Formats: sequence, structure tokens, C-alpha cells
Amino acid sequence: MNRDTYLIRSLLLGLLQDPSPTASSPSGDHVEGGSSLKSSHQAGPDTLSFETRDPLDSEEVSSPLPEVSQSQNLSESFSLFELGDIPAVQDRFQALLKRRLQTEIASRPPLFPWETEIQEYPIDYPTLAAAESTALPIWMAQLRSLSLPITLPDSVLASLLEQCQTIVQTSLKQGVKLVKVTEELFPDQPQALGEIARIITTSGYTSDKYAYRSAPELVKLPEGYETANPVQKIALSMLAAQEIMSSLTLNVSPQQPRLEREWLTANGLLKLEVIYQTESITVQAQLPCGGHLKLQAAGVQTLTERSQPGWLNVNLMQPELNQIYPLEVGLEGAEQQHPLQFVICPMEQTETLG
Repeated sequence: MNRDTYLIRSLLLGLLQDPSPTASSPSGDHVEGGSSLKSSHQAGPDTLSFETRDPLDSEEVSSPLPEVSQSQNLSESFSLFELGDIPAVQDRFQALLKRRLQTEIASRPPLFPWETEIQEYPIDYPTLAAAESTALPIWMAQLRSLSLPITLPDSVLASLLEQCQTIVQTSLKQGVKLVKVTEELFPDQPQALGEIARIITTSGYTSDKYAYRSAPELVKLPEGYETANPVQKIALSMLAAQEIMSSLTLNVSPQQPRLEREWLTANGLLKLEVIYQTESITVQAQLPCGGHLKLQAAGVQTLTERSQPGWLNVNLMQPELNQIYPLEVGLEGAEQQHPLQFVICPMEQTETLG
């Protein structure tokens, strides 16, 4: 037997050997916390004297592997393990290596390239309240004053406002708008959304009337939004969305050429006045603080701003009937990234939403 084969078999037997708590190494050959392996100068090349001690191996072995005595012939010992047991040897070796690495990492954790010592980094996850504080906070005062039988959470109102500002600029039918605005809040209720939107639009429901003759499941109002059932939550959200879209839509016509609108903000009251003429639309806004107005048309936009509270004016020449013209109102401060989007709709005859 050559020396390489002898060493390989010795290592394999050392891994397969079941650790014995009573085993002890010969005097002078004990190695603290490890394994000692000794070949006697007087023994032949096929005779092995060793002890296996594995401080990391505390598992219970249901089927102990055969012990090898100091005088047992290595060839005879190795013949006890068939070739099919090699995967078991590999699994055991990998398990021991893994635990050894875990122990080393636990005692000496690795450092990032920029670290010289172990540091604990604070975990700062943004809460829902913190997220709401950066999402349209200056406009929330108006939403909290909506004429609803039950107060909706700020998170729901903020989501509705964000969706309404986008949907109100489309020419979709009112029922489709209600579905589009609320589907993000109720992604698993597509059928209920469509049915409740149909009831609200065809029956002329508003938050003031709140009459549910065609929807008996909504007659009994819940104590609060959180205790409402899904159908009630959808109905309440759609009624709120209907009011928000109505507040954001400025309909003017030859029969109603002047329209005033107010929006309560965290900085004070915003006042808007839209004056429609055949050849122009004029918007006058009284801002509670510094801000800007921007009126857009196809390929044209008019922008005016000021740094102090007061009035601003913008004009749109040659407006077309039944067109939608976005009107942006921005107030100074951190909320400048979230301006409020209105729409001006010159119509042949003024209509009301709902």
C-alpha cells in the first residue's frame, strides 16, 4: 500500500469513527479541542494508532459505526465500509465542516470592507404614518371634511385623492372612473366594484342622500370603517371618490360661465374662480402661501407663480367645448412635489357629477 492511499484511508476512518467520551490519547500526544493521530514507529505501515475527538459533534448516533482498535489492521477495518457508504462519508464531512465554520463565524464575525470592528446598524423601516406624512399632507384637511356618514382613514383618503387626480383627467364614464379609483384598495373584489359602481351611478347616490333602497346589504351602517364589511368599505370609498372628483372638476358653460371653488389646506384656504368666455378661460386663485398655477392645453401651458400669499391669474385662449384642461396648483414647501391637479371642462351645458 502506498503512502497516499494510507493517508486517505486514515482520514476517512477518522471521520467515520464514532467519538467516544471515554477515549483518551496516549500520554504526550493529546491535542486540546481537536484530534490526535499517531503512528507508532514500531508498528507496521498498516497499523494505525489514533483517537478521534470532535467537540462540535454532539449529535446522537443511532447506529454506531464499528470501533477500530489500535492493533486492528487498517485494510481489514476499511473493508467494513463498502463503496456505497462514500456519500455518507461526504455528508458527515460537510456537516462537520459547516459546524466548524459556524463556530468560527460566531466567535469572529466577518467585517464589511469599510468596518474596523463589529457594529450594530439601526433598523429604520418607514411606518404607514411616516409614508402618509410625505404623501399629499397639505391637501388632507379638505378630505377630512367630506360629507360622509363615517370617517375614512387618512391612508384611504390619500390613496383616493392620488388616484382621483389621474382618473379625473380622462373621459371615462363615471362608473368606470369609480372602479379605477378604488380598485387599488380592493384588488380582490372586481365583481363587487363593478356592481356597487353601477348602483351608485344609476341610483344617483351621494354622501348626503346615502339612501340604499336598491342595496339592502348597506342599510345598516357600521360603527367605523375598520368594522365595515367589504361591500360597505367599497361603497364608502366610492362615495368619497365621487366627492373628491367632483371637487377637482371645474365645469363651466355659457349658462354657467363663472364657477368658484374652495379647498382647505394645511396652510389655509385656497380659493379658485374660473371665468369662461367664448374666446378665453381665466383662472384666478387666492393662495394661502407662496405657490404657482399652471394651466395646460394641447402643446401649450401657462405658468405663473408668487412667493407670498395672494392672487394669481392664468389665461387660456380659444378653449374648445367638451375638452379637458388640467389646472395644477402648487404650494411652497415640502409638498411642492405633490401639487393638486384640477381639471377645467368647458361644456355646452353644465352637468353635475354623480
